[in-house]
Amino acid sequence: MRFRAPGVHCMAPTVTVFSFVRAGEPRSRLHGSRALLPAAPRDAHRSLTGVSGEGLLSENVLRTPASTKPQPKTSGARGSALRPLYLIGLLGSVGLAVVLGFSVWAKALDPAGFAEQMVRDFGFGTGLAWLTAIFVIGLEAAFAFGLLGARRRLLLAGSTLLMIGFAGLAAFQYFFPPEDPSSCGCFGNLVLQSPLQHMIVNVLFCVLAGLSWLALDRSRTFPLWRWLVPGAGFVLGVALALAAPSLPVDHLATQLTPSREVADLRIDEIIPELQEGRHLVLLIDRADEQTCTDVGRVNELLAMVPGAATAVWGLAEESPELESQFFWQCSPYFEVRGAPWGVLKPLYRTMPRSFLVEDGTITGVWNEVPSEAALTAFADEGGE
Repeated sequence: MRFRAPGVHCMAPTVTVFSFVRAGEPRSRLHGSRALLPAAPRDAHRSLTGVSGEGLLSENVLRTPASTKPQPKTSGARGSALRPLYLIGLLGSVGLAVVLGFSVWAKALDPAGFAEQMVRDFGFGTGLAWLTAIFVIGLEAAFAFGLLGARRRLLLAGSTLLMIGFAGLAAFQYFFPPEDPSSCGCFGNLVLQSPLQHMIVNVLFCVLAGLSWLALDRSRTFPLWRWLVPGAGFVLGVALALAAPSLPVDHLATQLTPSREVADLRIDEIIPELQEGRHLVLLIDRADEQTCTDVGRVNELLAMVPGAATAVWGLAEESPELESQFFWQCSPYFEVRGAPWGVLKPLYRTMPRSFLVEDGTITGVWNEVPSEAALTAFADEGGE
């Protein structure tokens, strides 16, 4: 049968077949008849429904799904840039990058001290400790650079594991402290911390590492050049650590600087006499053969001079074995007192080193034993 709905005109000369379906009759009978109907062009399809009495008029054609307006797609950090949690994560990653950068600076200025810390605290061999120190410095620099420009899952996981590892070591040293705890910690000689302070600070760094995950870069595309950012950080960190020992940066790498009070450095606990008068203090290594030559020169030009205006003291690491050997071989004409390595190490990168103290205040520092002219001047009342 052929029907034409009132007011509807077909756009193509195609016969459209309709069928009446009685009320209550299952639709399966209608579906079953579709195979016998000729296919209509897509342009001629119309959906018509009408109710007349007890019948339903239905068109047996395929309906085109309603079109929906495409939504703009956002990906990666661009789509998250305005979210508060993302901003918190960004602050956390930047803060952790600053912490790691300062840690790299502090360790790289004195890589030998960082390696010696691992030898004393964890029993590393000298060669292994040196290689590990250089690698850790480079790794921290890579994470510091990467947190600023390459916050991918791999980099965030590495920096988080590094912080957890440092926090675990700090907790171990707090609950099982070594006999002579080192002073290096996270920031080398630049920041002195107690074991408790060291542990708390590392836990806070773990919190920053956790927050940085809120700024994870989820973009599908990631330019290769952005991976060069952490690589460049690794290279720069290693280069600084290798070059620093030959650079004149002792005033940056140690706590021993002019105008400091000896009480702030705990030196007065070893030599309380420094609080009054004028004193020359020598930081010496009793095992160094050159030390005996330096001691002989100090004896002759200052320590043995009657009525010298400057008193002389020696400061060395505690060692009963070396103390007796040094006394008989070098015969110092001044007293050499022993100090724990944790107190002594923040004062030097290499020894010998010396400093002048007047009434408890450091007024001069030398990265060697003072020259003969300086020693002679110290012996005089107005010497400098």
